[in-house]
Order: sequence, then structure tokens, then C-alpha cells
Amino acid sequence: MGALGRARRHGAGYCICTCLLLLSGCGGRHVSQAVSPTDLPRIADDYRDGFVRLESGERIPTSRLSEAKLTLQASCDDWRQELHRAQCGDVSLPLAELGSDRDQLTPNRSEPWAMGGLRVSDVSHASLELELAGYDRLEEPTFGVGSTFLGPALFATLTAQWFAADWLVTELGFWVGPHFDGFAGFRVRPGPRTSPRLWLGAAYGSYCHRQPLETPIRADATGTTDAEQPEDLICDNAATLRLGADISFGRGHWQLSPEVDLLIPTDSNSAPEVSPWGGVTATRLF
Repeated sequence: MGALGRARRHGAGYCICTCLLLLSGCGGRHVSQAVSPTDLPRIADDYRDGFVRLESGERIPTSRLSEAKLTLQASCDDWRQELHRAQCGDVSLPLAELGSDRDQLTPNRSEPWAMGGLRVSDVSHASLELELAGYDRLEEPTFGVGSTFLGPALFATLTAQWFAADWLVTELGFWVGPHFDGFAGFRVRPGPRTSPRLWLGAAYGSYCHRQPLETPIRADATGTTDAEQPEDLICDNAATLRLGADISFGRGHWQLSPEVDLLIPTDSNSAPEVSPWGGVTATRLF
């Protein structure tokens, strides 16, 4: 059994369990910010144009919002409440139902306070509550650098990624030291920009190392010492079929990509059967 077989025996079970835990332990991002009541009509217009603007100036597409609502505090006015049967106090409503007319912010609601008409001048305080669908970066990255453990690397590599398109990522990993480890692969990411973002991929890798000859040259015949015994260069090669997820965090500047794979050895040093495999890649995005 080659080095690939030994790594498979010791690492596959741990990696698969770790990957499954990481895939199941991800969530979105909550944003809460106060807004000026005079900005409510503009916020309603922005939402109908397909985005929400944050305090930082970021524009969040509505497709990335799993929930968007407003909490409004309307001033209590006894004579107006009696005439229009309008309630006062805190009111929560979906952002999609906010009207952009200053004279009637909520024209589509059927509650008594909405039937009476809620005007900008009636609102004393307002706050915007957003639930982002797990993704925290507005622009897609162009490239990334990081490291891969097991998976397509077979053991461990430094890894570079190029985001050729929103749905396509190419990868190149390598490590040169006492051994050589390298792979080339790609990931196809269908679906919307969320986190975690599922993907399918494939890669081909090689792990090369030196080991002493099975039949060493005797020192008494050649004068060669044990430290000078010649070594063979052994390379374990394998293809991987991959299923994983890209998990963004740190405002989208970091990414963790656990995966579960099918490992297909292509050399004579390892058992030829297809077997389960797994790994993880940590990446800094730019």
C-alpha cells in the first residue's frame, strides 16, 4: 500500500465527518439599523428597484434577503386616533408593503391604523431589520490564496483559485519540500450567491515522495553507507469527483470549502478501487 493508501486509511473518516459538520453549521447575517422617517419613501422606492441601501453605502440586492421588515413607532394622538381609528405605538411590517407616498406609507394594509393612513409625519422612530441569506460580500472575488488539506491535494498543498465566472472556479495546488504534492481542478457553482454555496467539481492530483529501494545495495560490496542508500521516487496519482460548499465569513473576505469526494487511483502503487474521500480548503479572497 502506497502513501495514498495510508493517508486514505487514517484521514478519510475524519475529513468526511468534519466536512458534514461544517456543511450543517452555517447561517446568515442579521442587519439592524435606525433610519430617518423622512427616508422611508426613498427606502420603499429602492426596494421596488431591487435593492436596499445600508448605512455604509452598500447596496444589498433583494434576491439576497431572506427577510426585510421595518419597525415603526407612531406618535399617539388621541383626536386623530378617534377620527381615523388608527393605532399608535410600535408597528412592524414587511418592507415590501411599505408605500412610497408621503401621505400614505402603507396603502395595501387592511389593519385599522393602515386604513386611516400612516404618514411620514406620524412616524417618530423607524428601524430596518434585514436577514441576509448567509452571504456577506457584494462583489464576487477575482482570485484567492490558501491551503488545501486532503481532498484533491491527496495530502496538503498551498492553493490558488481563480474565479473565472460567478459559477466557475479553477484551482491549482502545489507543495515542494521533502515530498511533492500538487493538483489541478475546478468547481462549478450553480444557483444563487448564498453561503453556503453548493458546488460540484473534479480534480487530478499527484503525491510524490522518496523511499529506500526494496533491495538495498550492501555496504560491504560497494562501500555505500546506510545514509547514502539510493531511493526510489514513488508517485501516487488519483482523480477526485467532488461535492462541497463554499462558506463565506469575515465580510466575505474568507472562505472555507469542505468537501466529500470519490477517490479514483490511477497508478500502480495504490489499490485500484474507487473509495470515499474528503478534505477542506481555507482561502483568503481578493
